[in-house]
Amino acid sequence: MQSKEKVPVQEGLFTMPPEKPALLASKCPKCGSVQFPRAPICNNPDCDKDTPTEDVLIDGKGILWSYTTHHYDLRTPYDFHKAPYAVGAVEFPEHGLIIVGKIQIDDFSKLEIGRKMQIVVDKLYEDENAEYYTYFFKPVEEGGINE
Repeated sequence: MQSKEKVPVQEGLFTMPPEKPALLASKCPKCGSVQFPRAPICNNPDCDKDTPTEDVLIDGKGILWSYTTHHYDLRTPYDFHKAPYAVGAVEFPEHGLIIVGKIQIDDFSKLEIGRKMQIVVDKLYEDENAEYYTYFFKPVEEGGINE
């Protein structure tokens, strides 16, 4: 059986291949605002709209800021989201961002505000043509909660 091509669900959100996960953001050289997803010009309303941004990688660990658990399956075309699953907002203080994403976890009781999270890039779903990848957050195992 031939392996399927690995493709991002949307170009420009994260790095590929998945072995070195990082989110692709942009930073305004004028005001320092960091934006995810990337933007070609600064979207800070207090900054000059003509300022081109620079690419920034977000590849560190973040802190779980908020989360919820979904107890329902989504309908087509999003029926690859099988309940239950968690979605969280993860803060990356060094970049001044809070980013929302699905959380990879089996035991929801281990989710706790303040828990360290890491970025992972993994398969979201596949069809007959390809495997589609996206970013997720996953609890950092070593050191446990609030390290």
